This record gives sequence, structure tokens and C-alpha cells, in this order.
Amino acid sequence: MRKPGTTFGWLKIKILFSVLCLLGTLLIAEGAKAAPITFTDFYADWVLLNSTNKTYSYSHTISDDGFNSGSDTLNSATLSLVLIDDSIFDGSEVVQLSFDGTPTTFGFNILGSGQFDISVGQLTDGILNVVLTQQSGDFYFGGSTLQAQGDRGSVIDPSAVHAPEPSTLLLLGAGLTGLGLWGGRKRLVQRRRSS
Repeated sequence: MRKPGTTFGWLKIKILFSVLCLLGTLLIAEGAKAAPITFTDFYADWVLLNSTNKTYSYSHTISDDGFNSGSDTLNSATLSLVLIDDSIFDGSEVVQLSFDGTPTTFGFNILGSGQFDISVGQLTDGILNVVLTQQSGDFYFGGSTLQAQGDRGSVIDPSAVHAPEPSTLLLLGAGLTGLGLWGGRKRLVQRRRSS
């Protein structure tokens, strides 16, 4: 026969254990969200574009920076270009740019440092093909930088040192506490039976 009040005590412990398990589950679900990340790819060259050398093409590959099209997602991307006039006395320069077939025109004088928004749909494979076509003037292409902002998926980076997340430790602690309470209750029941 149980003493008065012991049932209520066990009920409190069961409710507390249930709340701790629920909190642990919520914390693990919170920890499973993707982490924000920026993928960056640099391209450097020194090419003169003029009436005899009108076109230059190259590619940016963010897969080299760890982008995984199967698990990572992209939210936005920008391409920064550096173009330099070969002479300050020959007027303005105009270049036609094509990003995976999407054309745009950019004009500058002396120094062209343009930043262009790239559709994330053009980066689904992690590669952006760029074509520069001289429209007027003589200028140098000095290089470009592609930056894509997104979320890192569930891929584990083997180069990173991983420590257990707090939610994992909380769930482990809740489980061990539950096992301890269950074992204590079992011993208490055995003592009562033997008495």
C-alpha cells in the first residue's frame, strides 16, 4: 500500500520528465535548421578587349568553395567586375555582359567596377558562365568575384571540428535522468515488496 502523497510526487516527476523530453525535441528541431553561408569564387586575368579581340569568356564555380547543389540552397548572388580603360583620352567604353545567356550592357570611363545581381536559377549547378563582348572602346578585364548567399544543408564538413550541440547534450541528459528515475522507482517498488 502506498503512503498518501507519493502518487502525486511521481506524477510531478512524470510531468517534469515529459516537459524535458518535449524541450529536448524542440531544441533538436531548432538545431536542425540550415546555417547561413556565403560561397565565394574569384577569377583573375588581365585581358585586353578591343576591335580585334572582341570577346572573352570564363566561368565561376562556387562548387570549389563547398557548394553542394543537392543539399545547399541559394538566396541571392552578385557578380563584381573590374574593367580598366587602356587610355583616359579615348572616351567611354561599353561592354556587353552575358551571364549564362542573360545579356546586359555596361558602360564606363577610365575604371569600371560594376556589381550585378545574378539569378539564383543560373547557379543551380554551381557554375556561372560569363561572356564579355566589347561594344566600343579598348579596355582591360581585370577579374571578377562571385558571391552567393544561401543556407548550408545537412552536409557535414569533414574539415570542421564538430562539438556536440547543446540540444543533443540536453536530450542525452533528459534520457539519462529518465533512466535514473525509472531505476530508482524500480528499486523502490522492490523494497516495498520485500518489506
